[in-house]
Amino acid sequence: MYYRFIAFTSLRFREFNISIIEKIEEGIELMRKTEHRVLLADLCSRLCRIHLFHGNIASAKTYLDEASIHLKTFKSAKPFYVSYLMATTRYQLEQLKSEKTINSGQTKILRELIKELIKTAMKFRGTLPEALLLKAEVYLYLLNYKVCFKALKSAQQIAENSGAKVELSRAYLELGKFLSNPNTKPKQFNELSGKDYLEKAKALFDEMDLQWDLEEYQKYVAKSNEVGARL
Repeated sequence: MYYRFIAFTSLRFREFNISIIEKIEEGIELMRKTEHRVLLADLCSRLCRIHLFHGNIASAKTYLDEASIHLKTFKSAKPFYVSYLMATTRYQLEQLKSEKTINSGQTKILRELIKELIKTAMKFRGTLPEALLLKAEVYLYLLNYKVCFKALKSAQQIAENSGAKVELSRAYLELGKFLSNPNTKPKQFNELSGKDYLEKAKALFDEMDLQWDLEEYQKYVAKSNEVGARL
């Protein structure tokens, strides 16, 4: 459980330094010598996602494949299955982004995965805000703004009601980006603009010292300012 806690906190707070990755790899090596296949699959799924955040697609695929093997006979272990579905969905999305053209077969697989993820996460609501944010990201990429916006609103409301400040801060950021997008029609949600949500996101990032999220926020603001200067 120690290694699972490290992997969980690493993903939740986006702390991806090499020492953490090595520690999770150490846990995986130890688990391979035991019969704890479900825990091993969970660690592999989480390390897959960490590698995807780093852009290491090949390493991510290696751990995702291993997780898949261990979970074949353990679908009943739903909390661990959520982690696997998160990793699989993220991997499929990154694969799709790497293609020059959108493949209809891949988009169908992605939609089916996100549907299964949300259905499973509904039974373990602590994972639901993050799952909904991933759903929003998927449908934003597929240019289905209506589904994306609905997922973002749900993520924000559930995170707020449950007191999940980390997920709430990220929901604020994505809502701010969505409402500020010139291609989207809604420009306000709950009487707040995109700029308002961006400011709320930054305030929470600062409060919780979420450095990775602050960097993502700063990248978005810098890019937006650059685009604005060209107009």
